[in-house]
Amino acid sequence: MNTLRFAFALLRVPRLFVTLFLFPLLVSVGIVGLQLVGSAVVLQSITMNRTSPPSTDENKKEKGESFAYLREILLGSKEPLAETKVCRWVRVKKNDAFVELPPSAECSPDKLDIALIVNDPASFDPKEYLSLFGGNAKRVHLCHTCHPDVMIDLRSEEKLTKVTSVWGLLLLGLGRNSKLVERRQEMSESVHQADSLMGTISFKTHSLLEEVPISDAPPLVALVFNILSLVVIALWLALKAHRRVLDYFARSGALLPMVAATGKGTFYGAVWVLTILRVFAFLGAGISATIFVFTELSESQGVSFGDSFLQGSYLHIAVWLFAICGTFGFATLIASVSDLRQRHDWWSALYMSLPLIVCGIGSLIWASLFLFDTPITGGIRNVIVSLPVIGMTPMVLTPLFQPPLYVLIIHGTLAFIGVGILAKKNANWFAAHLEDL
Repeated sequence: MNTLRFAFALLRVPRLFVTLFLFPLLVSVGIVGLQLVGSAVVLQSITMNRTSPPSTDENKKEKGESFAYLREILLGSKEPLAETKVCRWVRVKKNDAFVELPPSAECSPDKLDIALIVNDPASFDPKEYLSLFGGNAKRVHLCHTCHPDVMIDLRSEEKLTKVTSVWGLLLLGLGRNSKLVERRQEMSESVHQADSLMGTISFKTHSLLEEVPISDAPPLVALVFNILSLVVIALWLALKAHRRVLDYFARSGALLPMVAATGKGTFYGAVWVLTILRVFAFLGAGISATIFVFTELSESQGVSFGDSFLQGSYLHIAVWLFAICGTFGFATLIASVSDLRQRHDWWSALYMSLPLIVCGIGSLIWASLFLFDTPITGGIRNVIVSLPVIGMTPMVLTPLFQPPLYVLIIHGTLAFIGVGILAKKNANWFAAHLEDL
């Protein structure tokens, strides 16, 4: 009870409240909001691409509307030009000197023409450049000395394009991007055809309870990514709160008197009460926003999350969240040791990087075992998943690569046992090394 009273007393300190709660929460909720908007846009794009039929001539025309407006600004018409005239400049003798002139008055250079600077204008074949700029440039000049806004020098192996105005840059971009759109449309048609031939794709191997829905993976990955980000940001807030409170009192010289007045256990317990309150405040806002966005997506886009997410089993979802919170909490406590031992540089760096190193090694071994599809390797993967921190990556991917339920229970149980042991050790170290903070 003393711990709770002391924690709420600290919250009434205005500066501590702003630095510990208000500003970090606003930033974190803003990050989650941007992430949810990005996820919604990506899922809408994926859904539209999968459900839309292959491009027809009418669809292609609609997809080119954005370039039609740019074409109208540059050339005065949304429609592609009926013809791009090729002008081969000629050399004539004038006043005892040779000068280069356009072949006719119709080939007088304009600012928004394209010039190909070549060695021999009479014989050069501009077919590739006509396919690139045809319909967007009125004239393509083959010359040595003409100067429209876009000049492409082809006289050496290293091609060089010079643009002398913003309008020339827009014309160059119009030619480049219109071709990219055509290529994307061709690729989209090929992918749509392949999907229709293969149907729904799934993956099943040893140690997995259910098939991995490859075809339906994007919505699941988006949901897992958002849940994971909530956990990671919450634990980041926890780690920073742990350090922020200690710094707040240590820098003002009030740490030792405060601990002496309240007791070491009460003070350190209050630090973690403040940490938990900050995490809960963030999760309350973040989880509500996530549920709202994905519910709206499910209704408006026809994307199914509930049935495919761990088979819609509330038990599996609860055990998975239990294990996720345990393993990330354990990793956070390991990292918090580096805050307590910041004066011992080597130990501080080790504790900060240790969770990442261990997680990376475990992830590499777990992923490589998929190359050997046997019951033994499946069992080894289950052992890796059951270990806290080591099995963090496969635990995050549980909604896709579903291990048995008992593996999740073991993982979460071991993680929270580790949290309890490490929290007690941290508290004892804190009590014995106040002068190091």
